[in-house]
Amino acid sequence: MQCPGRLAGSLLLASLCFCLIPQFITALEILRTFREPEDRPFQRLAVHPRTGDVYVGGTDRLHRLGSDLSLLQSAATGPREDNPDCPPPLLPCDLPRVNTPALTKALLVDGQKDVVVLCTSLFHGQCQTLRGSNITLSTGFSTQPVVPNDAASSCVIFLKPGEDAGSSPQVLYVGAEYSSLGNRKYRDLVPSLSRRLLPSLELAYRDADGSSRLTVLPEQRENFKIEFVYGFHHEGFAYFLTTQPKSKQSSQVVTRLARICEADNYFRSYVEIPLECGDAGVVSDFIARAAAVTADRESLVVSFSSQGSKKSSKVCNFSIEDLNVAFNTTVEDCYSGRGHVGPQHYHKRQGCKQTVSYSSCIKIKRLIYLLFVLFLSVSP
Repeated sequence: MQCPGRLAGSLLLASLCFCLIPQFITALEILRTFREPEDRPFQRLAVHPRTGDVYVGGTDRLHRLGSDLSLLQSAATGPREDNPDCPPPLLPCDLPRVNTPALTKALLVDGQKDVVVLCTSLFHGQCQTLRGSNITLSTGFSTQPVVPNDAASSCVIFLKPGEDAGSSPQVLYVGAEYSSLGNRKYRDLVPSLSRRLLPSLELAYRDADGSSRLTVLPEQRENFKIEFVYGFHHEGFAYFLTTQPKSKQSSQVVTRLARICEADNYFRSYVEIPLECGDAGVVSDFIARAAAVTADRESLVVSFSSQGSKKSSKVCNFSIEDLNVAFNTTVEDCYSGRGHVGPQHYHKRQGCKQTVSYSSCIKIKRLIYLLFVLFLSVSP
């Protein structure tokens, strides 16, 4: 059974929707341009929030530009000798390695500590940290793959800033779509969701009970594709906006918003809810394509487009407060013994068990189940 309508309705209650209609628009004046010197394609862009420097990641190159788009510095990120059937770097491999281009999969600037996070498709999806003022200087790199290693698979990275620029470590959240390029035992090293420390890029927490990551079940990794659209941090939680199959038995693609408590070292507080841009209860083929959080950090703006032959788009503005009401209702229901735990691509489906009352993010650390609203059902 699908989730009760009151949950889906609460998401749409405070949403503002715009339909995009084609119009004639006067051409805008281009103030400045930067063209890649060797006409290499660009993949990612990030802006330093303090200096205004623009970082552009492309195939085999990372450029640092001034705010006027003047070229300040360039760094070669590839090609490198690689083979997707070989293990990650620093481990021996008997197979031949060939010159392989580096596609920029993710790019982020930590303005607080002047650090650039760069992830490429090389070495199963390795990430490294660079000095913001000198992108040729590497300050750390991941010993294990972090992001997809192919051109098509998606990923998002975002920061949970520390309390100050001196002592508090920066935390990086990563959402990575599964890639099937190369030897599966090495591809399986890339978690679907993870939280990492900068500049080491190691998992933020690991002990005998688990770690700060979540991985799609082995039997579903090839077919259950989760596309990551956007990610953000807000008041103690990390959020991931995704598109994915409605269920492992369905070919229908839907939009979901996932939430994890930042105090949860094992990601057991994971919960997701459906996100729709339209009237509650009306079947729609619109899915999320892009998103951003407003400057006041109170709303999530999402652009949706149609999957069908009739191409059209919508933009909806969701109140983050209302979204959290839906998340908390889902958690409360499961604590009360209503619904099922999951989702089925992360965790074997079980019925919710009645336990203590849920009332704050702090108590999420005690939650022993992953929660999934899609299969939430109410017992008679």
